[in-house]
Amino acid sequence: PSTPASMTSIVQQPAAAPPSSRSRPSSGSRRASFAGETVMREPEVDWVPAGVRERAAKTFDSAAAADGTIPLEAVPKLLEGLVQGGVLLEDFMHRQNLSAAAAPHRTLSKSEFIGLAAALREHAAEMRDADADISDAMRAKLQAIFNKMDVDGNKRITKKEASDFWNQNFAKINAGAMFNEVDENGDGNVTEDEWFAFWRNVLKHGYNAKEVSEELDVLMEGGSWVDFNDGRNT
Repeated sequence: PSTPASMTSIVQQPAAAPPSSRSRPSSGSRRASFAGETVMREPEVDWVPAGVRERAAKTFDSAAAADGTIPLEAVPKLLEGLVQGGVLLEDFMHRQNLSAAAAPHRTLSKSEFIGLAAALREHAAEMRDADADISDAMRAKLQAIFNKMDVDGNKRITKKEASDFWNQNFAKINAGAMFNEVDENGDGNVTEDEWFAFWRNVLKHGYNAKEVSEELDVLMEGGSWVDFNDGRNT
């Protein structure tokens, strides 16, 4: 198929090629991420819808210690009952800089937990809306590529796994380019959440499903990482 005039052509080479770029006029700014944002508001929680506030408060009370706090490590399990469908809680917690591994003795107050629960519900709604941009066929391709890179099946792609995927095709360069764009929190892993968020962002910047699908076919076969004009840089 021919390459649209508004896009920079990828040079086809018989040998391996480094990451290439695809340019297209931007149709909007990059979708706002929860990364780095402070979502817990202490002590006021009037901004939280009443229904969410009541459910979160009840959940918190069921697990709170005598000092009126809960350990950070218990939070993901408690949040599971407050949202429905498709939200990767571990990713969400990382985006809030609330890793239990990094802060093993951290505790949350009731208002902090309520604020976090409200932010999670907003995040879940945003992710459901964003999913409308990805067809079932494209989702299957994206999942297949992710699984192919994620050799150990732990739902996280490491730089080594990415380098192994590209093997002799400028492996370190392609892996580095991918991580620069996709690893939003910079923790050295690409999660499923980050992976799908990246491709949603590409679609929001003027690339159509056919163009993206063709690139995914090339990528599945070990083709070079493409630097889309999507507000992120390799």
